[in-house]
Amino acid sequence: MMSVILWLVGIAFALFVIFAIIGAIIERKEAQQKQQQVTTKKVNCPNKPAKSLVQKLRDPDLKQSEPLDSKAPINDEKVDFSKKSHNQQLKEILDMVVETPPVKEPTVEPDIRFVTPHIEHRQANRSRYIKARKLSSAFTVIDFETTGLSPETSEIIQIGAVKYADGKIVDTFSSYIKPQFSKLSSRITNITGITEDMLVDAPIIQDVLPKFIEYIKCQTLVAHNASFDMKFLFSACDRCQINTDRFRVIDTLFLSRRLIGGVTNYKLETLKKELGLGTYKSHDALGDCYTTGILYLNCYQKAQ
Repeated sequence: MMSVILWLVGIAFALFVIFAIIGAIIERKEAQQKQQQVTTKKVNCPNKPAKSLVQKLRDPDLKQSEPLDSKAPINDEKVDFSKKSHNQQLKEILDMVVETPPVKEPTVEPDIRFVTPHIEHRQANRSRYIKARKLSSAFTVIDFETTGLSPETSEIIQIGAVKYADGKIVDTFSSYIKPQFSKLSSRITNITGITEDMLVDAPIIQDVLPKFIEYIKCQTLVAHNASFDMKFLFSACDRCQINTDRFRVIDTLFLSRRLIGGVTNYKLETLKKELGLGTYKSHDALGDCYTTGILYLNCYQKAQ
């Protein structure tokens, strides 16, 4: 009888061990299937944007295993989470998140007196420049020194003008101009002798140009290589939104080529040296005005 009981107990124990092993295998397979489902879901949604730290903490379906974004701004205060539940940890992290308000960029109000030229305004000013066919003994010589050769990217840094009546000087105009959007290069300084120190306290073009336009109003203008000076004059007028009357312009470059021969070239500095047109400083706005005035009177006498 005792042996039968022991035999039954052995069978029961063996069955228990077998069922326990089978149960463990089934649980392991279920865990593997769940892991495969999660991996498949992530692969099928590669473009899904990652949640920010705040979105994850406010998501009611947040799981314990979902990682938090370590790059989110969090206060430096140290908190011991080892003895707190998962919900308590999330609540305390949420309280530490710093939501910074968007920073507004400062707005700079443009100077309404100095704007980018409009095409219509350019065309209107270009139509006010005509070449004078008849020479006159009453005229105003103009000359500009600039930061470069292009009126679109360079600025006037010196204005010069000499007014003549009956072939004689009656008035002059001269002013340095402080540049606003272009720099004075060492090359320009070497050519003109103008330095940054000479321009630091100079007036800006918006303050000088209206006075200059009034000064040359109704005058026949004379300039050497006049197209260069007129382009800079009209470009400055465009930026300052100044309308002008139609100017009559005489170019001594073309006039001297027609009336003067036997010179190396027709640069103003060359003509000054080879024709003995005075000793005024070259590449100085007012000095070049004096030289151009003498050159024009020379041509005027030859044309009579």
